[in-house]
Amino acid sequence: MKNRGIVFVDIDGTINNFNFVDHHIIKEIFGNHRLVMFFDKILWHINEFDFISNSMRIFKLRLFIYSIMSFTCYKSKMMEYESLYHKYTFGDVDKNYNLHLSRLENIGYKVILITHSEFTKKFNGIFKIIIPKNKPKYLKGFYKKNNVSFFIGNNYTDDLRTPIKLGINTIYIGKSKIVKKIILNRAKAFFDIEAAVDYVVNISS
Repeated sequence: MKNRGIVFVDIDGTINNFNFVDHHIIKEIFGNHRLVMFFDKILWHINEFDFISNSMRIFKLRLFIYSIMSFTCYKSKMMEYESLYHKYTFGDVDKNYNLHLSRLENIGYKVILITHSEFTKKFNGIFKIIIPKNKPKYLKGFYKKNNVSFFIGNNYTDDLRTPIKLGINTIYIGKSKIVKKIILNRAKAFFDIEAAVDYVVNISS
């Protein structure tokens, strides 16, 4: 089989419904604290632009602030969040990998999942996952020594800007009008991972 190179695929928001998962978890662990829920709604409104980085450092700061606002233990809430993340995320990742990403492997691509989320360490061994602290910096170094054919993600700063600059075929998964305007004529945009995989398979045939 022809070796077509590597396809990097982001996890949260790209092959799982992270908006739903995160809302569900936050409601489960902070649902009795109205101020937290109100603040979370505002932050998610900003996050839906798919522009600002979703690094683990920012996530931890967010949960730390929520813990202060709710007078609860940060470490305890982190443990609760991680447990629920595994519960609500693995099914989506497994399903979309087997239904869609495996099709890329069947035609000669090597699929590597890439994410900032340290919670996905539990999935490593089942899937090939890389968890860099800084995705753009990691990709720049990796690209020098490896054949990267595609990068598929949902966040401009973390997933799209660098591969576009490097000349890697870049695919945006999402509906942000701002991101779509920024990447116009420089990257493809699709609503979900199935459509993105259909596109890659079609142009590779």
